[in-house]
Amino acid sequence: MHKYFFLIIFSSISVWGNDAVSNKELLAKIELISNRVKQLEQRIQSVEKENNQLRKEIVKSTQTDASKLTDLAQILPSDPDQKKSFLDKLRFEINSNADKASGPWVNPENWKKMRKRMSYYEVRKVLGTPTRIKPSVKPNIEQIYYYSGDLNADGSQEEGTVNFSDKRVVSFESPFG
Repeated sequence: MHKYFFLIIFSSISVWGNDAVSNKELLAKIELISNRVKQLEQRIQSVEKENNQLRKEIVKSTQTDASKLTDLAQILPSDPDQKKSFLDKLRFEINSNADKASGPWVNPENWKKMRKRMSYYEVRKVLGTPTRIKPSVKPNIEQIYYYSGDLNADGSQEEGTVNFSDKRVVSFESPFG
């Protein structure tokens, strides 16, 4: 705001030195500057109002409703055997969800796309990165891709294998049977 008044005073001083500017023109310029300052003040007020509303929404969204929180004691069974079983099932489910997200190999349709003579690249394109890669002790197989994980949350690992010889698939076994 002070800048504008300085600008007005400075422009009026420079106008005094110039006889060609009339008072009418000077008043018109001051009126334009004054209108512009009012517009800017209105914009600042609207931005500040919007900022305050956003702050309130952020505070509201970060607060948790205590009535929605459930006490752990209400979820867990009181019997130690049931509690252990519940926690085991929960652990299996969490691990299974992580395994299901480990790549395209968890989809049975992708195993149907597998063919003999596919390259390493083609297998990875269809099934994704294997969970393990090991050299084989069998003379006709040089490398084995293992795809394993607990896909049905029962605690046992399902495993698919892809066998390579001369950098090509010679056999494979789906984890889905």
